Amino acid sequence: MFYAGQAPSPHIYSKDEYSIDETLDLYTVDATVDFSSEDGLNYDGDTAAKRGITIVSAVSQYPQAQLQKLKQLAKQTVVMHSPNITLEINFMMDCGQNSEEYRPAHRH
Repeated sequence: MFYAGQAPSPHIYSKDEYSIDETLDLYTVDATVDFSSEDGLNYDGDTAAKRGITIVSAVSQYPQAQLQKLKQLAKQTVVMHSPNITLEINFMMDCGQNSEEYRPAHRH
């Protein structure tokens, strides 16, 4: 699931509606945020890292292989991982309340 805030009409989309490549081609994406499961990293991690898009992960039960993958992705882009979802929720709430402060200039 992803939120396209810069879409003509902001909307939450299912990953079944668009591939990650289609999503990143259609919308300006500054970060991927995943609260789902270890499989979320498989959906967007490699593509986001190749494009230099920040990865935020709050998955608490990653197996060792996925933790290694996060470390590899961190060599290509910023990766913020915390198995304590509370930290990410507070971060996202702060971003939402102060969105103008965090929003970069529009890119094309």
